[in-house]
Amino acid sequence: LMALRPSSLGLLGVIKVATQAVVAFVVLPSCVDCWYYGTSRPVWTMGNHLLYNVFSVGGGGAGADLYGTEPWTFYAKNLILNFNLVAVLACMSGTMLLLAHVARWRVPPQPPPSATDPGHQPGRERGSGMAPMELLFVVILPFSWTLWMFTSLSHKEERFLTMLYPLLCFAAALAADLALAMFESIVGLLCCQARRPSPITRTLTNLSALSLVLGTSALSVSRSAALYYHFRAPLRLYEKLYYDVVAAETPPAGGVCLGKEWYRFPSSFFLPDVPGEDGLRSMPLLWLNSSFDGQLPRPFDPGPHGTSRLPPHMNDRNLREASRYSQEGDCSFLVDLHLFSQQEPPPDPGIWSVAWCEAFLDTEASPFPWRSFWLPFGISDKRNSFGKYCIWRRAASGGETTSR
Repeated sequence: LMALRPSSLGLLGVIKVATQAVVAFVVLPSCVDCWYYGTSRPVWTMGNHLLYNVFSVGGGGAGADLYGTEPWTFYAKNLILNFNLVAVLACMSGTMLLLAHVARWRVPPQPPPSATDPGHQPGRERGSGMAPMELLFVVILPFSWTLWMFTSLSHKEERFLTMLYPLLCFAAALAADLALAMFESIVGLLCCQARRPSPITRTLTNLSALSLVLGTSALSVSRSAALYYHFRAPLRLYEKLYYDVVAAETPPAGGVCLGKEWYRFPSSFFLPDVPGEDGLRSMPLLWLNSSFDGQLPRPFDPGPHGTSRLPPHMNDRNLREASRYSQEGDCSFLVDLHLFSQQEPPPDPGIWSVAWCEAFLDTEASPFPWRSFWLPFGISDKRNSFGKYCIWRRAASGGETTSR
C-alpha cells in the first residue's frame, strides 16, 4: 500500500515491479526446471510446494499432513533453540519499531540533501518516498507474515524456515539497536542528561552490546558443538566405509544396506566406485525391511528421459512399497543405530561382525539442556545417554571379526 502512493512507486511502478518478479521467480525457474526434468509442460517447484503443503493438493486430500503434524509451538522452540536470543529479538523487532516511533528513539541516520538533489525531502528515503521507519517496517514485514503462515500449517519442518534466516538476523540486529537506544535514553533520563549521553552512559551501552554479542555467540557455539559431537557418527562412519572399500584389493560384491536409518544416509558421494558389468559404478545402496512403514525413495530411471518419466511402484500417500526392499544376502555392509530402549534385535553375529562404531546421542534418554547444548570437559556428556551407531561387515569364513 505504501508503494502505491504517488510519492513512491505508484500504480504503474508496482505493476512493473510485480511483472519483473513474476518473470524472475516464476517464469525463468519454470523454464529451467522444465529443461532439466525433460517434461513437456512447465514445472514450477515452488508452486508445487505451495499446492502440496498449503492447499493439501495430493496425498488423497491430506497433502503434507501424511508426514506428521506438529503443534504451533514447533517453530518457536526450534528458533529459540538454534538462534537463542537472536530469535527473540527478531520477533520483538516490530514492537520495538512502534515504541521507537512513539518515543522518537534514534533511527538509521539519513545523509544530508546534496546540491544535485534539491528536491530531496529530509527524513525520506531516496527513491522510495518513505520515511526510514516506514521502510524498516516494509523490510521486516515478510519475516513476520511468512513465519505466521508456516506456523498456521499443520505439517511443519525446520527446513521450511531457511528462507527467513537472513531477514531474521536483520530484524534481530534492528531490535538490538533499538533496545540499546532505549537503554541509553532511560539511563540518560535517570541521570538527568539533557542532550548528549555522558561517557558513563556510552560505556554502559557498549558493555550491554558486548554482553549481548558474547552471550548469543557462546550459546550458538555450544549448540553447534552439540550437533557435531552428538550426531557426527553417520558422516564419520560413511567416510571410513568409503576409504576402506577404495583401499580393498578385492571390492565387495554386495551393497550398503540400511533399514530404519535410511533417512540419515548423507549422500551418494559417500558410496565408492566398484567394478560392474559396464565398468565402474557406484556401490549399490539397498533398503532392508524394518520398523519404518512409509514409502522409501528410489533412483531415477536410466536413460535420457529418466527424470521426466513417472517410475512404477509410486504412490502419493506415503504407503509402504514392497518393491523397494532387498534381501540381506545382497548386502556386504549393514548400517544401523542401536539404543538401549529399542526392541529390534542386532544383526546376527554369525553372519555379521562389527566394523566400526561411534557414539550417537539417545535424545529420549537425555535431559534438557544437556542434550541440546555442549559443554567441554565431559560436563554435558556425563549427563547424557548414548547409543551406538555401527556399520557391520559380512563376516569372513570361520567367523573372523573385523572390528576396529
